[in-house]
Parts: sequence; C-alpha cells; structure tokens
Amino acid sequence: MTDSIDLGSFDEQATMAQVFLALSDPNRLAIINLLSSSEQKCLCEIMQTFMLSQSKTSYHMRILLDAKLVNFYQVGKWKHFYLLPQRFNEICKYLAKLTPQDVIPSDALTSNNNEACTPDPANASANYAISLHTTSPTPCSCKCRRKKTITPSKED
Repeated sequence: MTDSIDLGSFDEQATMAQVFLALSDPNRLAIINLLSSSEQKCLCEIMQTFMLSQSKTSYHMRILLDAKLVNFYQVGKWKHFYLLPQRFNEICKYLAKLTPQDVIPSDALTSNNNEACTPDPANASANYAISLHTTSPTPCSCKCRRKKTITPSKED
C-alpha cells in the first residue's frame, strides 16, 4: 500500500477545486494569459481582445474573482483587472504535492517563501507562473485613460 499525500484540509481541497474549475475554461485561460503579459487590463480591453460581449466577459471575470485569481480596482465605470500572484504560488505548491518527487527538485517542494514556482524552462506552457507582474497598474488604452494607483485589498 502506498503512502497517502496530505493535500490539506477539506476547505483547502474545495478551494483548489474552485480554482481548477475556474481555469478549466479556454476563455478564462486566455484572459489569465492576457493579464500575465501586462500589469492590468480594463474590462473593455478584455472584451475587445476576445470579441466577447460585456455580459460574457463579466461572467468569466466573476468566476476568476471568486477563485481569487484576479482582483480589480474601479475608475469611474471601468473595472481594471490584475492577477494575484500569491494565488498562483499556492497553486504551484498544491500541484507540487501531487507531483512525483523525482519530477521536480526537492527544494521546490519545501520552499516556504513567496517566490513564484520555477517550472522547467523547456516547458513553455508552464512558464506563466514565472511571468506574473506586480499589481501596480499603468494607465490603460481604453476610454477611461486615467492614471490610477491601487492599494491592494486585504484579500490580496
């Protein structure tokens, strides 16, 4: 009989299930990819990039917000979204528990710091975790065109 893996409490497992469900949609993965390549994006920019309606884009953003993968600040009517790198670090650590130890370095399994995971450089699809940016946005190119500095909420 093999040893069982400690995946944390039931609440932690439920949280990760919600995260993976949020990441299971191609549109939401594309939005995450878009946000990982910039500091922030206005909802209108996300709509234009993927040619989605406002209601469809808001629906996807609500799921990402509920999973605490993104957060936003508001300028007038416009919401500006940005990634929460800490959540992606939590995902990496959770997945490391599931990965056979001979696949990833042992120091990655025991790391307690807040640095991003370091996937194999040869695996470009996993490198999104490395390319996460800070949460201090720059002005967007949409209609609002306002500069706004944010103070991350206590949820960050």
